[in-house]
Amino acid sequence: MAKNSKFEFEVEGVDYLTGDPKVKGRDIRTMSDHNPAAKYRLIEVMDRYTTSVGLEDPIEFVEGEKRIFRIAEGDRDFDFTVEDLGWEWCSGSINEADVRKYGRIADDRELFIEGPVERVVPRGGTVDLTGDDVERIYSRPAAKPTHIEVTFIINGEGHAVKAMPDDRLVDVLNEALKETENTGRPVTDWIVTTQPGAVLDVEKTLTELGIVDGTLLVASLKTGEAG
Repeated sequence: MAKNSKFEFEVEGVDYLTGDPKVKGRDIRTMSDHNPAAKYRLIEVMDRYTTSVGLEDPIEFVEGEKRIFRIAEGDRDFDFTVEDLGWEWCSGSINEADVRKYGRIADDRELFIEGPVERVVPRGGTVDLTGDDVERIYSRPAAKPTHIEVTFIINGEGHAVKAMPDDRLVDVLNEALKETENTGRPVTDWIVTTQPGAVLDVEKTLTELGIVDGTLLVASLKTGEAG
């Protein structure tokens, strides 16, 4: 393979190029300006797991494939599992977003830390790896909310209604009209729109319409029905 071929790798989100298809862990450190190399721990992101890269560990590049690395100053790696795959990490904490990204964990699943008392890893949170209580991180489907709150703007006033995700929008609207004493017209005389003005099909469920907790909607009489 030609010496001037460019092989790409990433360290801490920064892209680098090299013409050498075979390097060592020491080279990745120095090429990314982490000197002296021996002061830094380096890990490589693999297929849903990570692995430590020592100073003399060989790295062979394949043209067209980018290798991903994370690095931190320190003298030890931290071992744990994610979805039963072994991970090594270069610092004493790891972001929830990194676990999710590198572990390829879907957004509709929640992360948990195994232990005598199961702990939820909050969205956007950080997991402390320095203790002895983080050995296994795993995921499971996020619990669906039993109720959500939808706010309707009716006659210029906001009114919040509790509903189930599988409720039809027309039924939730009807409840909002009753609670605000707007019962002079049948519910069929009303339309519901998003704040940008898109008209919603009230026969669909809140889930089908993508309506989630905290959604703000506008309810108004159809043209020709006001008065």
